[in-house]
Amino acid sequence: SSIDKAASSFVGHLYGGVAGEVPPHEHEYVDGKCECGAEDPNYVKPSTGEYTLAEALELADGTAVIVKGTVVVVEGWNEKYGNMNFTIKDATGELYVYACAYKVVKGDIVTITGVMGSYNGAKQIAKGATCEVTGHDSSYDPAADAVIINFDNTSKRTVYTTSQQVWVENGITVTNDKGASTSNVGDYSNPARFYKGSTLKVESEKAFTTLVFTCGSASYASALQSSINVEGASVSVNGSVVTITLSAAANSFVIDSLTGGQVRVASIEAK
Repeated sequence: SSIDKAASSFVGHLYGGVAGEVPPHEHEYVDGKCECGAEDPNYVKPSTGEYTLAEALELADGTAVIVKGTVVVVEGWNEKYGNMNFTIKDATGELYVYACAYKVVKGDIVTITGVMGSYNGAKQIAKGATCEVTGHDSSYDPAADAVIINFDNTSKRTVYTTSQQVWVENGITVTNDKGASTSNVGDYSNPARFYKGSTLKVESEKAFTTLVFTCGSASYASALQSSINVEGASVSVNGSVVTITLSAAANSFVIDSLTGGQVRVASIEAK
């Protein structure tokens, strides 16, 4: 039988027990759950506008949201428009934040208030969101012995033709040749675009055993992972971050062909 409590969050019914289990009792639901673990099938979670990233990804465009997460990808500050794109992550997933007028760095823990939108079928936080930095996760900070190249602007690109682009920063040189690609080399920064079928070479003045590619999204990370088949190299992916670990120190690493598809890269860290 059902017992209607004064508060809607309390719903009770007689519970038939089984030997060795919780004895029969009348459920009292608080926020949809009884202390015995039973859940109220009629409970509807109150809407506060705050969502996990997985929940936000299921919402319709135009829905107002508050989401929290850690910044895992930063595409760099756009001086012309006074904003930046970045990706945040929580325990449930990742979400792209478009054209936010706040400067953040990898590892910042943020609260984003904005509106859901879409671009080319992919969900994102639309332009104009506000951002509050509430903390910082130092595990995302570069290692003391690491060197990084960021693809945030083309001033770091020393060569550009339709068949080759070369980027240089902090002793790292990244060369992207057209190779077998059906498209000319991409003329993009923030992030850089390396097309399917093209070759990618990373060289460093300082020997490294690990390369960390921060990609524009998890799908680009997956495309990069599937393109790497190099003896002595193991690859792992965590969201939009691809880590390549070498069995021996080296000064260069070559991907003969990006067979997995186009890859967009915000930065490469060598350590």
